[in-house]
Amino acid sequence: MPFFTCIDNFIDEDIQKDIKRYIYCKELGTSPYEGSFDKQPALWVDKYFVIKKAFAKFETNQISKIKREQKNGR
Repeated sequence: MPFFTCIDNFIDEDIQKDIKRYIYCKELGTSPYEGSFDKQPALWVDKYFVIKKAFAKFETNQISKIKREQKNGR
C-alpha cells in the first residue's frame, strides 16, 4: 500500500479525534456536545453514523474470519 497512497490518507488527526469522541461517548453513555439529539451539530451526527457503520462492518468481518478459521480447523 505505501507505493500507491500517502500515509495521510489513513491517519488523519481529525478523524482520530472523531473516533475517540465516538468511543468515549458510547462507553460512557454521554452526548458529545451539550444538549439533546436535536442540539447536536449535524456534521457530528453524520460522522457518528459513518463511524458506527465502519465499526459494525469491522466487527462483522472479524466474526466471519473467526467462523471461517473454526470451520477450517485452525
